[in-house]
Amino acid sequence: MAELAFCLPDLPDVRDFAAAQAVRSGMSQDGLADFLVALNEVATNAVTHGHTSAKAMLRMWTVGRTLVVEIHDEGQW
Repeated sequence: MAELAFCLPDLPDVRDFAAAQAVRSGMSQDGLADFLVALNEVATNAVTHGHTSAKAMLRMWTVGRTLVVEIHDEGQW
């Protein structure tokens, strides 16, 4: 599992980190751009609409040939 803690100014690093993990897991270049748009949207929401600390965690891992991505802010539902 790869993890990265982040806040709003770290979003470019989040995208770079996620892109590297996605390519490493076998994602094609064709799918990478759409993946990064979706990931950026969720990551941005986590640090702008999440808990007041504005910190979040990105976790990525593979299960077989599937890339699993989790973004979690410090808020409570």
